[in-house]
Amino acid sequence: MKKFCIVGSLNYDVSISSPEFPKPGETIHSTGFLLGLGGKGGNQAAALAKVGGNVAFVGAVGADAFGDSYISELNRYGVDTSGIARLDDVSTGVAVIEVNGRGQNTIVLHAGANARVTPDYVLPRIPECDCILLQSEIPVETNLAVVAYASSHGIPVVLDPAPARADFPEELFRGLAYVTPNETECETITGIEVTDDESALRAAEVFFSRGVQHCVFKRGKEGVIFLSPGEKPIYSPSFNELPVVDTTAAGDTFNGAFAYAIGLGKSPSTACCFANAAAGLAVGKRGAQASSPTFAEVEALLTSYGLKF
Repeated sequence: MKKFCIVGSLNYDVSISSPEFPKPGETIHSTGFLLGLGGKGGNQAAALAKVGGNVAFVGAVGADAFGDSYISELNRYGVDTSGIARLDDVSTGVAVIEVNGRGQNTIVLHAGANARVTPDYVLPRIPECDCILLQSEIPVETNLAVVAYASSHGIPVVLDPAPARADFPEELFRGLAYVTPNETECETITGIEVTDDESALRAAEVFFSRGVQHCVFKRGKEGVIFLSPGEKPIYSPSFNELPVVDTTAAGDTFNGAFAYAIGLGKSPSTACCFANAAAGLAVGKRGAQASSPTFAEVEALLTSYGLKF
């Protein structure tokens, strides 16, 4: 089995739902409240482990109840947590999430221990692995160091550039196997709004010029476009018939499932379809890691559509 290493963020999520987002200065009543585990790194680890991946995590939490809960839950999923630091002088990261009646969300982050995930801590703790997954909720200097380490050791990297920045260093993308932005992130990074095939190709060229090998553009209800230099785009539709309750961590679920499928040697088309199915199931439940499906659940959905993995 392929072994995956995820270097990234671990947050405790405070999620509250209401029919609409409140306006500035407005007080409204909630229709639901949920405490749970999140952070893009942790979400990807849970999603990848739940579909069957062999996952090790490198990151940090506080020496608090949130950190205790987080490590216990990742262990329950089968994630190797020996690379997670426990820090006494800082809290576990926290995300405050608002979800409206259409399943859309807004998120405010407090980095906490995630800001202490430094290159000096991470690099000695990266295990032998076949693939590394990164996001951008830890210091960019750490991601740069991990990308350089992976390049020197011949390890492919999957980067979800979220939250996106317009000023990402170009060397962050050099040699990446896959970059997986959504439409907003793609526009922030490239300056190109992806609305059709032509704009997707132009945006992909920006990433290719920076050294990325493959682009996976996540477009929500419009599905996914997979692009490689000199190759025809591959389109994978979303499972739009499924109910949408909460889109939190849908992209993270996609990334975990996509990496798992690619690690098994599946084609980009099959990997995107599998990941779309996983994300489609995730948005039907509230929460982040709690919403990501098992392999059996994804396989059952694909079978119901006459698809095979």
